[in-house]
Amino acid sequence: MALTFLCPSAEGLAAIVDLLRRGRPLSELRDLNIDAVASWAFKGVRVDNLPRAMWYNPQHSISCALGLLSLPIVLWSRLSARVSTILLAGVALAASVAFNPLLGASFCGIYGLTVLVTTLQTRAPVSVLFRHAVAAVPVGAALAWCALNEVGDGAGQYLVIGLWGDARHATLLNMALQLGPILLPMAIGFWARSHVPFTTMWPATIGVGIGVALMHLVALTVNPAWVPFRGGQIFLVVAAPLVTRALVWLWDSGRRAAAGVVVALVVVGGLPTSIIDEYNTQDVTNFNMSPGAEFHWTMKVTPPELAAFEWIKANTAPDAVVQAEPISRGREYWSYTATFGERRMASGNALSLVNELAYEEHNRRIELIYASPDAEFAWREARALGIDYLFVGPVERYTYDTLNKFDGAPNRFTPVFTQDGVSVYALRP
Repeated sequence: MALTFLCPSAEGLAAIVDLLRRGRPLSELRDLNIDAVASWAFKGVRVDNLPRAMWYNPQHSISCALGLLSLPIVLWSRLSARVSTILLAGVALAASVAFNPLLGASFCGIYGLTVLVTTLQTRAPVSVLFRHAVAAVPVGAALAWCALNEVGDGAGQYLVIGLWGDARHATLLNMALQLGPILLPMAIGFWARSHVPFTTMWPATIGVGIGVALMHLVALTVNPAWVPFRGGQIFLVVAAPLVTRALVWLWDSGRRAAAGVVVALVVVGGLPTSIIDEYNTQDVTNFNMSPGAEFHWTMKVTPPELAAFEWIKANTAPDAVVQAEPISRGREYWSYTATFGERRMASGNALSLVNELAYEEHNRRIELIYASPDAEFAWREARALGIDYLFVGPVERYTYDTLNKFDGAPNRFTPVFTQDGVSVYALRP
């Protein structure tokens, strides 16, 4: 598991070799999105290592974890699982679907195809399939919940099936750099004649196939990287059994030196990526702009701003809506009040799957709340958007010369926090 978690990508090693070849200092690694080097170089699909799943997208990681909980039932209980046990697997799959319908559906596919393959291999009666179909009941409820809450609403119109876009660019080379270090032990795991029966590898084998298919044959035109990200996540979370089977076979068959060589090759090839990525993720001294000048590697938050957020966390209701001005702050501050103040926003520059026009409309309305000199208009707009508190920081004060209206209308805006140019205003009923 450690090898697939920490060492699947050779992008870090490739970046080091490239810098040394060009006579550049290794300090330039700090300015690289190291887990995207292959994609940048060859314009191919993007795959992220699993540590990033914990750092940046825990909702997708939880979906994968819940999906994985269903697999021991088809691995160990096999086809003899009781209906209550199958229903429990269905609950895990349903929860996975609720967190992420694509990932949840993929794990449903892994579960169902494993049951089907095992049924065919053992020539079990068809009634087995009907018994395992019980798992679909909670999954159906989860899908209904997703439909009711419009999860992924509108994404269908952007869906493309087939080898399209980034997937057509240097497909094999791109995959070799992003997943190459663990492909060798995975191949051995497929080929080995181990005492670990291959029947236990069906979920991993099917999952790897689904992951590769999603990476290269499914895309959203509005956000081409999103589906490959999820496909790569599935690939990596199910790859460990195949890697393990390879090492077990090499060790048990007396090829212990070969097992050591395989492990060394994976570590040397893949660990630099994770080391560089971990360092860059926690590096708060790099204030350079990212490639493309979209954001700074480190966002500056001043002590008065932090003090304001501490006040917000201590003195506002957990469901309060606290809003900063999103347009002047740009994508760099897309989760500003939500991250530091731990409160909801009425709108912002969300990293959404589909770029809904509603976000742009609401952002413009919030911009007018700050830009308009009319306090009464600003209060009406804020109340209409469900805002409970307005946040005014250095960016808002630099951008707008109309903010005195908040202090001039205490019957509409009550200053509840003020410190060195940072203010929080509570909206009066």
